[in-house]
Amino acid sequence: IEKYQIEEGETEGFVNIPLSIDKVKVSFFIKQEADVYRVSIRSKGDIKVNECSKLYFSGGGHSRAAGGKLPLSMTPEEVVAYTFEKAEAFLLRK
Repeated sequence: IEKYQIEEGETEGFVNIPLSIDKVKVSFFIKQEADVYRVSIRSKGDIKVNECSKLYFSGGGHSRAAGGKLPLSMTPEEVVAYTFEKAEAFLLRK
């Protein structure tokens, strides 16, 4: 964000882009902020991502548009690994 001088709000909608791919059913976007990592989750079809957000990201939202957060004490690598692990666990539990 600093390197490319991205303004507040310019990343809005990024989470929706992968959903334009036919086989993609869930999309995550993670943004590091001053105090937390913000996690945005979107889905299409009957996948209720608000459940995933509540279970693993201290968040909530609507069934196909949810969000949460992770602590800055995690490294970026840990955030990515955690997100993949929890997304997979959530999607495979059905």
